[in-house]
Amino acid sequence: MQHNPRGELVWAEIEHHDVLRLLHHPAYAGAYVYGRTRTTKTADGKLHIQDVPRADWKVLVRDAHIGYLTNRMGLDPCATGGFVWERME
Repeated sequence: MQHNPRGELVWAEIEHHDVLRLLHHPAYAGAYVYGRTRTTKTADGKLHIQDVPRADWKVLVRDAHIGYLTNRMGLDPCATGGFVWERME
């Protein structure tokens, strides 16, 4: 999903990294998280989005809602370099 210069929504073909980004988001496991990224603006006005280490997330509420997927390893991205998911039955 992208926006054109007029700000209108334009659908685009999904890419592999887009799917991974979505599936690695803790919300899919039922968690509420705030502070996963930090946004700064450079001198030329461009936005720079940087991932924040989990220990520095401002809020992490596990089981805040029913997740679409369960994760076997818990919310520990250090365990495998990412989340490990299994389908809910």
